[in-house]
Formats: sequence, structure tokens, C-alpha cells
Amino acid sequence: MEPSQVTPIEEGWEEMEQSWAERIFNTATSSQPEALDAVISQADEGIDAQNSYGLTALHLAVLNRNETATEVLWSYGADIEALATDGRRPLYMAVEGRCVEIVQALLSHSAVPDAEAQGLTPLHAAVLKDDLEICSMLLGYRADVSARTSDGREPLFLAVKKGNPNIVKLLLECHADPDSICAEDPPTALHLACDNGSLDVIEILLEHGASVNSLREMDGGTPLLRAVASGSLDAVKLLLQRGAKTLIWGTDGQSVFDLAKENDEMLQILEGEMILLGPRIRNFDEAGEAEQRSPELKPPPPPTESDRDKAVACHGFDAITVDFFTTGEHEKLV
Repeated sequence: MEPSQVTPIEEGWEEMEQSWAERIFNTATSSQPEALDAVISQADEGIDAQNSYGLTALHLAVLNRNETATEVLWSYGADIEALATDGRRPLYMAVEGRCVEIVQALLSHSAVPDAEAQGLTPLHAAVLKDDLEICSMLLGYRADVSARTSDGREPLFLAVKKGNPNIVKLLLECHADPDSICAEDPPTALHLACDNGSLDVIEILLEHGASVNSLREMDGGTPLLRAVASGSLDAVKLLLQRGAKTLIWGTDGQSVFDLAKENDEMLQILEGEMILLGPRIRNFDEAGEAEQRSPELKPPPPPTESDRDKAVACHGFDAITVDFFTTGEHEKLV
């Protein structure tokens, strides 16, 4: 969900006669408080009169990035929480327009930092605009770092989606939950970062405590499964270094090895992790030829759709083995 487009100031006014809002705005832009006072004293509708779009003079000053006009207007008591027809307040518009000075001024005049518009808070809008300075400013005024959009996304999730490591780090330092669950797919910020192969973002999330083996209940998918599926070798290496489990299957029975079977380099990385865990279990026939990998490590058959309890429980399993080299080249399970 992207912030809406700025409404031009000339739209929404009566053609034959200026509204009081337009007269007040035009006077305010002249930076003459005396002239503005004269207009306000004559206005039948008051300083917060609205045009057909629900815009007040303060909205229009913000949309036009006119810092002087905004200062004059709120000095005369303009409503800084006035709602336009589309639900936007002056602060939200200032964030959309990346008007740093006006954002600062509105916040210092007690504008509500978490007031929503179109399912987004100003912090969501700042993240979508990739504006680190405004994000920091809003958080300094106690904007809710865990506020959710209408579709359940927190600011951290949006920052990961945008691939902005600096904003991701800022949000985490302000106590955003790295493991917060979203009802939609991907379920966590780390899953999303692995989908995108965003190495810097993955590392920042892990450094701030994101669970490397977090499971999605519907498909059993872990971040490692997502990284393998995306083909990101560096992301896979990083996850393995941080303890990602390779002996895990989705409910469709697919393992990380199945997903990597067409990528030799990826398989080598995953197999290297298996070597670090210990030698493979192998059985030998009388001729001394190695058979296939022991069936003990195969996943159980996927549960049926009707058996939801098993579907949730049977994401996969780990097997720990201990082998000793007892007869030269042969491996023997103990």
C-alpha cells in the first residue's frame, strides 16, 4: 500500500468565488500576520474551513511545502489534526511530501504521531518513502514501532520489503520485534528477507535476535528453505553459520536438498554443512559398495489436508548420529 498522491491546491474550489479556506491560505503565504488576522476576523467559516476535498488552509500549506504559512496558521489556532475527506491529517501529508521541517514543527506542536490514514500511520509512510530522518524523528516522538497496517504489516516488515538496512536497524534498535508474525505470506521479516536474498538485512535481523529456525505453520517453511528457493548462496551460508537446521521438511515433503537439486553449488554448501555435523550413514553390501543414504533420515509422509493437527505438528524432525571409522574406509554407526 503506497501513500496517496498530493492534491493540487487549485482543485476542489468553487470556480465563481474563493472559499474562506483559500482566502486564508493565500493571505498566509504572504507571511503577513496582520493581513491574515484581518482575513480570519472576517471569515464566516473560520480558519479551519474546508474545500470540497475536505482540505483546510493548513492542509494546503503543507501540501505546498510552505513552512512559513504553516507556522502562521497554527499560531492562529489552526487544527493540526484536521481530517481531509480521504482521512489524511497535516502530519501524514508532511511525511508523504518528505517535508522534514514541517514534520518537526507539527510534532513539536503535539501532532499525534500514530494517527492513521488509509490504513497507514505516518511511520509506515516514512518507511515506504525510505526517509531515515523522518522515521527517526517520529520514533523520537514515541511513534508506535509495532503499529500494523490494515493488512497486518508492521513498519519493520515494510522496511525489509524495501530492502533498507538502515531503517531496519533503526526500528530494531527502537524495539521492533524481529519475530513478529504476519497473517499473510511471508510470515516474518526474516522469511521475507530470505525471499529477497537481502544479505545485509538478514544479518541485521539475526544480530537483533530473529529466530533462524522460525517455522510457518501452514507449510513448515523456515528461512533457510526460503533462501535456498531464492537461490541466494550468500544468504544460505549466513543462515547455516547462524545455526539454521538442514534436516527440515515442508509439509509437501520437500527438503532443502530437494529444492537445491538443480543447483550444484548450493548442494555443495548444504552438503558441507552435513559434513560438519558428521559423516553420512551408509550401509555396505557384501561387495563393499555404498548404498544410498540411510532411510532413517527420510521425512514422514505428509499428513492429509483433513488432519490439521498433524499438519501443524509434523513440520520435520532432526536426527543426530555418531559415527566412528572402525575398519579403514568403512563407516560404522554406533
